[in-house]
Amino acid sequence: MVRSAVCLAVLCLTAPVWARGDASVAAAVGAAQNRGAGTGARLVQPHLDPVAQCLHLLRATRAADAPPRDVTVAQLRRLFPIALPAALDWVAAGRLPGTTNDDGEQALSESQIEYLLEGIAPLGRHALVAAANEWLAGRNDIRARRAVLVLSGAAADSRDLAWLVQLAAPLPDTQLDPSLERAFEQSLCAMFRRDLRALPAVIATRHLIPDSLQPAYTRALGGSRDERAVLGLRHVWDRGTAAEALVLAQIRLLPTPRDGGDVEELASRLRRALDRVDPGSSARLQALVFALGHLEDWHSAALLVPLLEQRDRGVRDAAVWSLRRISGANFAADPAHWRDWCQQELAWYEGRAENLVQQLASGEAKRASLALRELVGHRMFRHPLVAMLDVLLVSEDKKARAAACQTLAQLGSQRAQRALLERLEDRDGTVRDAAWQALVTLAGRDLPRKRLECLAELFPAEPVF
Repeated sequence: MVRSAVCLAVLCLTAPVWARGDASVAAAVGAAQNRGAGTGARLVQPHLDPVAQCLHLLRATRAADAPPRDVTVAQLRRLFPIALPAALDWVAAGRLPGTTNDDGEQALSESQIEYLLEGIAPLGRHALVAAANEWLAGRNDIRARRAVLVLSGAAADSRDLAWLVQLAAPLPDTQLDPSLERAFEQSLCAMFRRDLRALPAVIATRHLIPDSLQPAYTRALGGSRDERAVLGLRHVWDRGTAAEALVLAQIRLLPTPRDGGDVEELASRLRRALDRVDPGSSARLQALVFALGHLEDWHSAALLVPLLEQRDRGVRDAAVWSLRRISGANFAADPAHWRDWCQQELAWYEGRAENLVQQLASGEAKRASLALRELVGHRMFRHPLVAMLDVLLVSEDKKARAAACQTLAQLGSQRAQRALLERLEDRDGTVRDAAWQALVTLAGRDLPRKRLECLAELFPAEPVF
């Protein structure tokens, strides 16, 4: 009897889901029923109003036999057009109210907030902003503004940046509240994850962000885990020395950038800072060295070698890590060896680069093959060598084009991906195969063979036509 009643209750609340024919959710509901009546009783209270149902669903997520996440989220999405103001009340209070079953108040957990965000997301930006502003009418306290900032992460986008700033910024003659600063940062991070177009749009309108919120904005850039955030970090660096330590910390959170322009601009600023830094400032020196290594800045190799003799072990370790990452070599932390090796490599690059470019541009397969074999042995210059190999990728000789693809794979520069993508439509099948294999090697995973599909896989933030 109990189980039958539970099944009927679940069907009542999830009827719209079943009507859509969502087999996965239906299966999940069935699994929840099979786990016993305890879950079912918490899952559904069909006689309650939407706010009470939402409350029961959220409280049930803390139970040991909680329903599957997709079941709870699907039901929350049905309720939030009405229950959103109540959700704002709960987030502002930081707790869920008690129920008529004599259950006491419950602290609102981070996990429950995630449920709220997932449930609210389908409302869309306009509905969320309108409802939040209506709820805020007559309220201007910190807890209310924080609640709106937290839930804005469900649907707000870059067009709402000024609104988010207004919510987070301190009132006249007051200090920035740490909870508002954190909520602003989390809202930006959620925006960047949800909408790949948001990051460049926020960077372009960064002038809307006041000085008080610049640290939160900078942390959000690092938290985006998006290589394009390098441009935003460069802008923050240019604001002055107060932000330098925070920028250096965020650089190390980003994946290896694949577009060289912004990286070169930021790296040049870091090199100038490294040249001016007080040798006694070990922490700042170490952070600069790690950042240059993370950016794979080959120009800084000669500057890093003397740091292998620094008294501070942290600086020495950072220098050898960065030198290994930049060069592709794995030598011990011997300053004399690194110094001799870097001098030889730089002499090779300065003395051979122009000659190799001429060989590559000649279109003669034999000469190009000899040049390519020589290039593979000098990975420290893999990024500038990508530009040299561009010449060979458009050679009339199909063997030379294929060899260029193979060499780019061996050099290991992620900046070669765009040039290789174009070769996926090469008129010769051997070249197409070589380009695809090179992309797979660089990406470290299987990829589609069609150019547009591969472009969407490697650069999902870019429109595909």
